[in-house]
Amino acid sequence: MSARAVRLMCALLILLTFVAIPARSEEPATSTDVRHLELGDRYQVVVRRDDVEQRYSGELVQLTDEWLVLRFLSDPHPEPSLLVVSNPSKSIWGDVEERLGCTTYEGWIPRSVSTVVGRTLVADKTAFKRVTSDKPDWKSVQRVEFVAEGKSSRLTGTIRVENETVSCLTLSLFEHRTPWPMLGYIPGVGPLCTSSELELMENEHQIPLESILSFQVPTDCGWFPLAPLERTSFW
Repeated sequence: MSARAVRLMCALLILLTFVAIPARSEEPATSTDVRHLELGDRYQVVVRRDDVEQRYSGELVQLTDEWLVLRFLSDPHPEPSLLVVSNPSKSIWGDVEERLGCTTYEGWIPRSVSTVVGRTLVADKTAFKRVTSDKPDWKSVQRVEFVAEGKSSRLTGTIRVENETVSCLTLSLFEHRTPWPMLGYIPGVGPLCTSSELELMENEHQIPLESILSFQVPTDCGWFPLAPLERTSFW
């Protein structure tokens, strides 16, 4: 047999081998697959409802078929001023220290509309504390984010879930102003001297469950001072 014939036979055998073994195509695991997420690591998640996207970032503290729970800090917000006196026994001078506060939240995010877009591995998980429950404690939920009129909205209040509707009970202050008798109203000018009374009003908001972006449970609060130049002296 000639060398050319031998080469042809080898090529034919190789071709038959590839034909006999079907090609294997494994679908890449989605980023929300529970097998590829690890509690204690930090993740960036995008929640999509209709054309609205909301991003969350935090420590993964619980994962179920229904929920993905991230622990994160809120944006800093003003806190009441703190009196700072270096030596109150010798001086009545002091500083009013302006400070900002942060609240730690556990955000319960629906897995069906969420996609993990980033991950940061945490090597030291000795201080990690996971959430043991499989669903939100509705009595502890204080904030809900949802889609309304084509944009992301937020409400803070008492949450109740019934069937496919979320009820959020919020409180607001309404001011009643009453002119004083005789001197309280001047013709052509209007109210001059008035008394005011504040009324606390309850408002109930109905939110479809299918528009929810996250339920948020506060777990801790803290504060940190601003720069010393932003402190205000007082007498």
